[in-house]
Amino acid sequence: MDAAATWVADGAPHGARVTAEAQTAGRGRHGRGWHGTPGANLHLTLVLRPTLPRRLWGLVAIAAGLGVLDGVAAQLLETS
Repeated sequence: MDAAATWVADGAPHGARVTAEAQTAGRGRHGRGWHGTPGANLHLTLVLRPTLPRRLWGLVAIAAGLGVLDGVAAQLLETS
């Protein structure tokens, strides 16, 4: 998602997203590397520019995780 980082630095708007078919040189926390198989994973960077106080930004990650869970669960229930 180097392309996303460049776009963010150039002023990408709140809500902008970058998706990829695969991830070959992922960089996780603590310098851990990872990769994602094409067609098997969701590779997404979402630009958020919260107006919340910085001390509450962690709640955004929790809310995002719950939103993804709800979306995946709804999709699975539709297809079953």
